Amino acid sequence: MKQPETRHNGSFPYFLFMNHSIDIWQQAVLDNSDRAEDIHDALYDEVPSMVCGVFERTCNLQCTHCLFQEEQSSLGQSLRNNYQECAENLILQTPSDGPESPAFLHEGRIVSPWHIDLFKTIQAERPDISRGLIDNGSYTRLIEQFKEKDVTLDWMDISIDGVEENHNKNRDPIEQESFDEALNGLKRAREIVEGRVTSLMTLQTINYADVPDVADVLFQTNPEHPSHDLADEMHITFMVPHLRRNHAIDIEQRHMNKIWTDVKQTVHQHRGRTDKVFFKVYGHHHLELLAEAIGNKKFLDALEDAETRPGTIIPEIEGVPVHIYPYSIFPQECLFLDADSTQRVAHSQSMTLQELHRPENQEYTVQRLSPHMDYEEAHRTAVTHWWNNFGEAYLQKEAEVMSKIRAKADETTDINSGEDYGVCDNQKARL
Repeated sequence: MKQPETRHNGSFPYFLFMNHSIDIWQQAVLDNSDRAEDIHDALYDEVPSMVCGVFERTCNLQCTHCLFQEEQSSLGQSLRNNYQECAENLILQTPSDGPESPAFLHEGRIVSPWHIDLFKTIQAERPDISRGLIDNGSYTRLIEQFKEKDVTLDWMDISIDGVEENHNKNRDPIEQESFDEALNGLKRAREIVEGRVTSLMTLQTINYADVPDVADVLFQTNPEHPSHDLADEMHITFMVPHLRRNHAIDIEQRHMNKIWTDVKQTVHQHRGRTDKVFFKVYGHHHLELLAEAIGNKKFLDALEDAETRPGTIIPEIEGVPVHIYPYSIFPQECLFLDADSTQRVAHSQSMTLQELHRPENQEYTVQRLSPHMDYEEAHRTAVTHWWNNFGEAYLQKEAEVMSKIRAKADETTDINSGEDYGVCDNQKARL
């Protein structure tokens, strides 16, 4: 198994994390060994360098693939529970000596004026913390307030989820304006973004064949800022279904075969001096389909020799780095804050705040925030809560998926006398 190389984010060498949870995870799923306790212990010490926050629960869109449900504004709950002060307390404690640079990410759903004040506080008191925003282009309605308050961002992500027809079908089927708003958001991003502009494409059956066309859109010259493309980076991932409406558009094997072919083409076409196209897999839900499209043995061999970084393992296959983020080790990624001034776990966004307040759903809530909460203690509380309620169960599912892939690889190796070619030409013709 390839040992992690020494990497620096400035002054912090990655080799100090030789027993990082992702390295233990890699050994566990490849060897089918019981390392649950070791992973939990590693997570306990891996204090994340990022705070992620949901600062508004309502949205101007209701996308088919979205993890969120339709919901009323959460502003009242944020005000009643002193969310801004509680969030600032934790964000300003973000460690600067971790394996990655400190960061704050505004995850959603839409930007409000008081969020700009939060960005301004972070910018003034901790300028070393990178400030990021995930948006759908609607931030432009407040862009003058960003400028008036002299607030800038270090990165922004605005999704283009397919060609115009498919993007609008997914995100805005009635008004049909979302695509234009997203493009306008990308064009104007440089007015307040000093660093990267990225675009995440979430794949499902509506847009699975649009990867090359979306790349062409993103990597065209920005007419408002001709020295830049519309986006610096394209990120590609899969919708993981959590809601009933999600399941209807989840991809199948025939979609994955097409996706893998198109991702390879796009990566090879647009990689220059630095990577521009990032292919990401969150969790285990689509790993079997991806391994089958690649070739199960080829996938396993690449995973054996893969580079690891905090929270992700990156096998390079046919020239494409595949960034895999196991759900089981989620707590090392970030402290996750929700709009009612609570600390929650991954995927809690699939429930409304009203649903999350019900006794039967308390496993999604770590604890109520306070203005004096300690950052490291908040992380360690989250690790124990996640592991007991979700993490160990996710690890078991991930191990089961890898066992299935391994069994298929062994079967294919026997048939092909040691070679595993993935989807053969005849299969591709039928698909």
